Amino acid sequence: MTQKTKVALAREGDVNARESIYRKYYGDVYRYCVYRCGDMHLGEDLAQETFLRLYRYKDISESDVSGKAYIMKVACNVCNNHASSYVPTAPLDRTARSDDVPLLTPEQESVRYAIASL
Repeated sequence: MTQKTKVALAREGDVNARESIYRKYYGDVYRYCVYRCGDMHLGEDLAQETFLRLYRYKDISESDVSGKAYIMKVACNVCNNHASSYVPTAPLDRTARSDDVPLLTPEQESVRYAIASL
């Protein structure tokens, strides 16, 4: 059975084909995802998402599926989607005090109230 056929069977719901593909390619997909995101735990999540997407979308024609190249392309897309939605957070500044925040003047507060009431 060719890899192309296994991927097609996996998309149809064949558990043995899914397990075979997962065992064969998980290591490569995981290493790629860790390389792209730089975090082992996030790489594991992205690798899992790759296989979920591989099995979820059935509208791709048989000619588009070519084994490892297709699976790695799905992994690439998963990593790209994560990177485009990722917003890094800065650690909190523990030295900032609440009195450092300037208060609004009465005029500014009235403008803010007027805008909020619109």
